[in-house]
Amino acid sequence: MGIAHYLQQRGKKGTYHFRIRVPVSIKPYIKNSPNELTKSLKTSDIEKALPLARQLLKYAQQTFENIEKRVGESNEYIVIKLTTVGSDAIVKPVENPISNSTITESYVSNRPVILLSKLIDIYCKNQISMSWRGSTEHDAKAILALFLNIMGDINVEDINRQMALEFRDLVVQLPPGIKKSPKFRNKTLEQILELKPKRMSRRTAEKYIIQVSSMFKWGYENEFVSKNSFKGLSLKKSKEDGGRVRKSFNQQEVMGFFLTDNYNKYAYNSDWKYWLIPFLLHGMRLAEATGLRTIDIRPVDGHFVFVIRPHEKRNLKNDSANRIVPINDTLLDKNFLEFLSVRKDDKKNNFLFPDLKFVKQRGKLQNTRNVTNWFNGTENMKGYKEKAKIIIEVGERKDLHSFRHTVANNFKNLGEKVSPHVVQYLMGHHQKEYDITFQKYGEEHEIPLLLEAVEKLPMKDYFGHIEGWLPEDAREEKRKEIEMINKLRYG
Repeated sequence: MGIAHYLQQRGKKGTYHFRIRVPVSIKPYIKNSPNELTKSLKTSDIEKALPLARQLLKYAQQTFENIEKRVGESNEYIVIKLTTVGSDAIVKPVENPISNSTITESYVSNRPVILLSKLIDIYCKNQISMSWRGSTEHDAKAILALFLNIMGDINVEDINRQMALEFRDLVVQLPPGIKKSPKFRNKTLEQILELKPKRMSRRTAEKYIIQVSSMFKWGYENEFVSKNSFKGLSLKKSKEDGGRVRKSFNQQEVMGFFLTDNYNKYAYNSDWKYWLIPFLLHGMRLAEATGLRTIDIRPVDGHFVFVIRPHEKRNLKNDSANRIVPINDTLLDKNFLEFLSVRKDDKKNNFLFPDLKFVKQRGKLQNTRNVTNWFNGTENMKGYKEKAKIIIEVGERKDLHSFRHTVANNFKNLGEKVSPHVVQYLMGHHQKEYDITFQKYGEEHEIPLLLEAVEKLPMKDYFGHIEGWLPEDAREEKRKEIEMINKLRYG
């Protein structure tokens, strides 16, 4: 038998609470009206809770009817108070009316105290069970831990709009990596701010606001809190505050990546330095590309595909990232299957790029740090994008994720030649209404449709001219050959 709609069990002991919604019709006439009235019945026994709740239900409904009758007839406050269980719910006039036209309410609630730490714990467990993965979980927990540190472990009902505004104003003053940097360790927030550190970007600060607001939105919808004081509280991006906008690489820039010694003089000393950018030009995220295994490349319906799935060392960003992406013929023409065969001969390591070691970062295993350093550069090393003569304007940022923006733009430029749901699927953020089209892996109608879209990408323009991949010993021979030719040519 289901529990009555006006009963709710809460807490570890399963204590029953009475709850009833305030009718919409009387809300405009009540100042600070709660969405509902609640009261603990102080028992976990359903047989004891039901009669008490039914009695309160009767009294509450009578009270609402009385308020309906009095609307427009009185200029006094209306007080609704659920007193001790079993007693009457009363409508009581109070002195000092506010105005001649407004009836307002002073509501005394016995909502159980929920500490902020408890709300955070419940919210995180729910989100982890629903969707959070890897760095998403790690980052969210770090943000909420900082929020708890700032606010203190107080009753969530005590958090109001003013406190939300103060939190927002404080966050924009904080430095990035506040929990990681040794110079901030064992210091209070006041001491950190006295150091006048470099502030986090507004883009990062906005993530803090959005995460906290999302928690209170969830808490309100699930009736853990009576209001979301962070609703609508966000920060706009501002170039003046140092925020940079990620841009895509244009066609000329992408072609420039394949005009370097890396490809023209067989200078790539690791296989991933040859294959990474062509992989990303299929619309993959960086971790999706670097985490591929030999078993993730397979023929389906007569064509080889990338199978992007989570595995023991890599989660995906979300469920939509689970997908298959047909491999463009231009990439296959670059000896990709020969490379795959070589990797399959390695019985000790089935990753395509075994020299990219997985280490724990931001709460999850990652193997992308060396790749990003290679591409962006470090204090002691020129980055690959600099070698490719990529120019970055003030206020812009271009990194490995920019290739996804490039692919998205390529699909956008194709217009009606490619269906939107096909694009969303290939990019790993397809919409729910299209999910059913591609739910079953390997059906005959899927691969031709996906392949047709992938083959429309300008891969041949980008890297059709480069020499195919060669194993290290063959590359070494080619490098010696080039060196000898240069000596004969230039002396």
